[in-house]
Amino acid sequence: MVKMLDSDESAAKEKVTYGLLGYPVLMASDILTFKGELVPVGKDQESHLEFARDVARRFNNFYNVDFFPEPKPEFTTTPLLKGVDGQKMGKSFNNDIKIADTEEDTIAKVKKAITDRTRIAKSDPGHTNLCEVPWPLYQIFASDKALLEKVKVDCESAAIGCVDCKVQLAGLINEYFRPMREKRKALAADPDQVRKIIEHGNLKARKVASQTLHDVREIMGMINW
Repeated sequence: MVKMLDSDESAAKEKVTYGLLGYPVLMASDILTFKGELVPVGKDQESHLEFARDVARRFNNFYNVDFFPEPKPEFTTTPLLKGVDGQKMGKSFNNDIKIADTEEDTIAKVKKAITDRTRIAKSDPGHTNLCEVPWPLYQIFASDKALLEKVKVDCESAAIGCVDCKVQLAGLINEYFRPMREKRKALAADPDQVRKIIEHGNLKARKVASQTLHDVREIMGMINW
């Protein structure tokens, strides 16, 4: 958002829509309503979180209160993952790996993942630092550090080809998601239970949100509005 608004190119400015501003405002309200202090986000959401901090800081300074905490990002060890095609990951691009995917779909997607573009033949040594998609995923799903090191050594010594390496990675991803997929399947078969869980969460969230809104109105002198 900041880059686009600072751009002098008319073509970029024509792309400015309400969503460009409205989305970070909505995100800020979601965070500040519950006084979030640490927010798990991807690297691409960091600027939106800065917007939320600006709102919190402005409110606190304007009304001389210490009401909203300034939320900080909580990044994982791999805060930005690419889609299997090497571009930004997104379900609208159909380049993501979904929890809802079958194990067969996961294998098929991972097999398409962009690897080291400089490695032409299987006999060529690979470069994990140039492996665009599989290597970052290995760092997430390979809980065994010894396995991670073996993958790195095998890749860089050409002891394993990219196809076999990706099949192994798909197995790790499927193993990781298997319990979640089983739980998802069970919930999908019981929609009444899903609705109960959602309603329970709604009630808890509504209680906190109502109190925050009441406190904000009181601070602003709008308690009787």
